[in-house]
Amino acid sequence: MQILHDLQHDTNIKKIILSQVADTSFDLSAANVLTQISTHGRSRRQPAQRLG
Repeated sequence: MQILHDLQHDTNIKKIILSQVADTSFDLSAANVLTQISTHGRSRRQPAQRLG
């Protein structure tokens, strides 16, 4: 959770990389760009949760 806090408050942080742990309930409103690498083999629910 410290990484997400730092993303919102530290302007020096330019990128973070998250795994499936970020599929649900993460507030990434401080992000300007979100790049999804792959959803191969996952359910349709996961991409929908990422979009909010």
